[in-house]
Amino acid sequence: NADMKNFDTSRGIPIYVKAERLRQLSQSKFAGEDIVITTSEFYKPSPAMTASDIVITDTTAIDEETGELGDDSFDADMRNIRLTVNDRTVFYWPKFRSNLQRPDIPIRKATMSYDNTWGPTIETEWYLARLLGLKEAKGQDSSFLLDYYGRRGMGVGSEIIYDKEDYFGNISNYFIYDSGQDDLGRNRQNIDPPRKMRGRFLFQHRQFLPYNWQLTLEASYLSDRNFLESYHRTEFQIGKDQETLIHLKRIKDNWGFAILGKWRINDFETETEETPSAQFHWVGQSLFDDRLTFYHDSEVGYFRQRVANYSSMTIPTDPYVFGSTRNELDMPIQMGSLKLVPYIAGTIGYDDRSGFSRNRINGNGGAFGEKEVFLGEIGLRASTYYWKVYPNVKSKLWDVNSIRHIVKPYLVAVGFAESDKVVEQKDSVNIGLLQRWQTKRGAPGN
Repeated sequence: NADMKNFDTSRGIPIYVKAERLRQLSQSKFAGEDIVITTSEFYKPSPAMTASDIVITDTTAIDEETGELGDDSFDADMRNIRLTVNDRTVFYWPKFRSNLQRPDIPIRKATMSYDNTWGPTIETEWYLARLLGLKEAKGQDSSFLLDYYGRRGMGVGSEIIYDKEDYFGNISNYFIYDSGQDDLGRNRQNIDPPRKMRGRFLFQHRQFLPYNWQLTLEASYLSDRNFLESYHRTEFQIGKDQETLIHLKRIKDNWGFAILGKWRINDFETETEETPSAQFHWVGQSLFDDRLTFYHDSEVGYFRQRVANYSSMTIPTDPYVFGSTRNELDMPIQMGSLKLVPYIAGTIGYDDRSGFSRNRINGNGGAFGEKEVFLGEIGLRASTYYWKVYPNVKSKLWDVNSIRHIVKPYLVAVGFAESDKVVEQKDSVNIGLLQRWQTKRGAPGN
């Protein structure tokens, strides 16, 4: 008839373990039989979790002193678990693992609702690692999804989110045998899904490698084009595009290099595959002790336009090469507050698919425009500025202690020369006046 008590100081939640037999195996390890684990101090707690036997590893006191207290500081490995409410069993599981995060309840959250599209709905989210009898790894959070939609069917899924020192990402999936219809908006109602078994799988991973390299991996499968909009509408509207790709890049100082491979696996999507493409950027490189400044941007790739299987578009789908490079050389000159930057630049473009043309591509699949083009430019950027401080402008309400007014006239003049009229640009002169008011905030000296 042993009692064991712990207390999660960060959440203010007590943990009570009542056991018929309890023995201490080491300084931080205990084993018990016929136990009740709960966060309630009542003699007959409700709800509570019962188990035939348990092994507890409790390092909360040690971890709190060293500043390493976390959910895994309390680990309870249980067998033959029953979740009881008022002494009635509402859930049974053969093996279960728990920690400091609500140790007496295996379910994370549950919601109930009703509407005309879904019918009566029960959506539940469970602790996945606990149900598998595994200890949740540090920096990882996993969930199991079990849902019921009265007019659609039963849905199951899981989500694993991880965040480590050198990498982070997530893996999620969801599948449902759908017996209903999609309602996606005013003119898109009562849409029959193309198949009964519907779902998605998503994998996103970013790895930080030595020498400033960064690797991103993504894979996204959807059963049909309406599934994401129907079941995960927020992600469909504002989330990242569903893509399958490998992206490797390195950014250091003022230059960056990246290589991207991207493939389409959802045939109902219109997408441009990159197999692969590469980019290199070099920004503001000083030459000859800042007498000259160099800028460079290049990209080249092997592309393929993939059209959705339901689309009536007839555009070329053969692989093609596209590339471009732009190089600019500046000569910055400063005379007092006047800044002058004469510059020259050149751009080369190559496209062996439709080429460069001012005409819209028609639907006959033919070749269009010039494959190779060149655009040269020579120009001048000039600007100066005048400013004045008004120290008497103060406001306690807005925390303002003086205002500075900046007046900045500027000029940009550029002339172009091209290899073909399809890339012709008009020479231009742009003159402007920028006005800016800046507030100085905070106490004097801050």
